[in-house]
Amino acid sequence: MGNKHWILAAASGILLSIPFIIPETGWVSLFALVPLLFAENSFSGKHHIADSLPSDSSKRKSTGGNARNQTARKPKKARYWQIPFAAFLIWNAVSTFWIWNATPAGAVAAIILNSLQMLAIFQLFRLAKWLSSKNEGASSFQYFPYLFLTILWIGWEHIYFTWNVSWPWLTLGNSLASSVWMAQWYEFTGVEGGSLWILLSNIFIFRLIMLYKEKKGKGDLAIAVKELMKTGYAALAIVLLPVAVSLLQYASFKEDASAGKENFVVLQPNIDPYTEKFADMEQAKQNARLLGLASRAIERINQDSEYWVVAPETFIYPRGWNDIIWENMPVANENFLQLYNYTVQHSGMNMIAGACTHLKYETDPGNLSASYLPSEGKWFDSFNTAIHFGADANFSFYHKSKLVTVVESTPYPRFMKWLASKGSALAASMGGYGTQDTRTVFMNGKGKKVGCAICYESVFGDYYREYIQNGAQAMTIITNDGWWGNTPGYRQHLSYACLRAIETRRAIARSANTGISAFINQRGNIVEESEWWTEDCLAMQLPLSNRITVFVQYGDIIGRICKFLSILMLLLLAVRLVMYKKAA
Repeated sequence: MGNKHWILAAASGILLSIPFIIPETGWVSLFALVPLLFAENSFSGKHHIADSLPSDSSKRKSTGGNARNQTARKPKKARYWQIPFAAFLIWNAVSTFWIWNATPAGAVAAIILNSLQMLAIFQLFRLAKWLSSKNEGASSFQYFPYLFLTILWIGWEHIYFTWNVSWPWLTLGNSLASSVWMAQWYEFTGVEGGSLWILLSNIFIFRLIMLYKEKKGKGDLAIAVKELMKTGYAALAIVLLPVAVSLLQYASFKEDASAGKENFVVLQPNIDPYTEKFADMEQAKQNARLLGLASRAIERINQDSEYWVVAPETFIYPRGWNDIIWENMPVANENFLQLYNYTVQHSGMNMIAGACTHLKYETDPGNLSASYLPSEGKWFDSFNTAIHFGADANFSFYHKSKLVTVVESTPYPRFMKWLASKGSALAASMGGYGTQDTRTVFMNGKGKKVGCAICYESVFGDYYREYIQNGAQAMTIITNDGWWGNTPGYRQHLSYACLRAIETRRAIARSANTGISAFINQRGNIVEESEWWTEDCLAMQLPLSNRITVFVQYGDIIGRICKFLSILMLLLLAVRLVMYKKAA
């Protein structure tokens, strides 16, 4: 295992990271895996993953010979996994190092565990490649293992979107998040279409270069021109056709305003989550800053008709039991009442604001997130909530339901509750917000419907589309991206909202406490945004659409198909491995 393998692995790790840290570089992902594929192919010629598999024939081999040479070779065979692991570790670390600012332990866990999952897929690909090479008459390049890699990777990404412990931040299709001119066809496929394109592009580019090197090395390059051209045309079509389609869509796209237009205001109070918001700054002072921004912003818009004011995630957060907003009687809370009265006093205003709320139950609701309240003999749930204060003096709640693992939700709650019942201190210390089954859509007095995704929910395309299925004609996103500092994290989070705009063809009003607040059009362009770490407010008229995209109607078809095929292929791989070991 020479230095070139490490260099190739590092090259892939860095190339995979570039689209996530440098804007408008999504095209790099189309060849980012090529160095790693060459490293794997080069190493496989001498030592392969299956060389160390136990078999009857290997057990019968003589132990004689040069023992020193034998023991010197074994570590090389066993250590190859470090090469792809290094590539994936670099990719994860360079792209998501910023998690460290919020939680050092969480950063280490996310980077290492995500890299290990990617490694597992790559090692299964290597095993499939080795088994394919054992077929009689097999050519030097077997397409099946690369098809296996593509399907298994996308199947894993799709499952990762639904796992209890989920971190799909580095989905390959997200590489195009800051290059929306390349991703307009996501309205048909979602991000998994991008993952499929990126994997196929890498494989065909790798195949073309490898074929050229093979023929050149044998001196028969002229004879192989037709084969090279055939592979070259296929690679060219796979790489360029989606770009051409996207550019055509991008140039010809016209925003749909079939449900009219309405004014939106987004507020960025810029309250430091570490030293102010959850520390020494009183909620009354936070309210004053927010409402001052709102008063300044609504002067810019036409107030003769209804409009929307959007405030960030968890803007109202209780300092103690006396400050809690109980959804059973929210007007009893002073902070809730202040925002409610402010909305009622401004004719036509609809406000969406984030808050931490609680709900009491007379009896045990039977869900895993509820806790018992001994002082009242009742049960209660806590929620990360979006509150809609309507222009008609009504209000409603939506509870965030894609929660950040550990921070907001207990992983595998049934198992943790069982551990807590057995006296586990770790399990007992873990809590979690409650969730809800449906995506609530807020409606104003004119019947216009707006959805609100809370923070992490904007990363999950298949989940996010449910707002539109429930009638949302425009979307809002409320978040608090100040936890990560001035790093690529908040910019990545914003760029993922651009992909949601393309998938659903809904304009977005995004309010961030600290981060970037912005307006995003239906084409996925950021048309106005605030500065990082700046108190600001933005106002803009957005189109409301009734159009339903293919992705909204059918969801992640590619991911579901690949998940099903992955199961079949893994079973096939297991059968072939058993057959090989029996025949050996």
